[in-house]
Amino acid sequence: SPWREYFSFVAVVVFWVGFCSIPYIRRHVPILIDRFLHFSRRRGAISELSLEADLRRVDLVRIVVGLFGCLRYGAICLSAIDSGGQAQLVWAAGAALLSLAVMVGLFTPFAVFFLMGGANILADNFLGASTLGTMVFSIVMLLCLLAPAGRTLSVDRWLVNRGTPLLADMVGWQL
Repeated sequence: SPWREYFSFVAVVVFWVGFCSIPYIRRHVPILIDRFLHFSRRRGAISELSLEADLRRVDLVRIVVGLFGCLRYGAICLSAIDSGGQAQLVWAAGAALLSLAVMVGLFTPFAVFFLMGGANILADNFLGASTLGTMVFSIVMLLCLLAPAGRTLSVDRWLVNRGTPLLADMVGWQL
């Protein structure tokens, strides 16, 4: 087919141009990154505050998202109690407990990961409560996981600073 030959030719040319430009890219990428950072700082897009202040902001977002999760899954849990569905009650209670752990910052990376992965894929599909809000909830939880949340305003931080050595090591490992 002529189309297949044409696209094969285009793919080879693109690959060859990309491969040959690697030395050029390696020389110029650090310069471009420095220019971008300078431009972003001039515009106020990158914070000039300390890392501690930025982590505190991430933790405030984590607390609010955990509160929303507690409210949502708590309401689903109460409706499961009224309807008498044991399986729904277990799923909703598990999601509510994970949301509570995210809100207070207890084993934050694990709680955020399991709530993010389980809320949209497992819990909401099983409960029949999948909404756009849950998808946004999972995206914000992913940002909290990548940011990293739980380093300043959390029970994890308190345990690292004042806990027993074994518990502090266990919590410190996951942070």
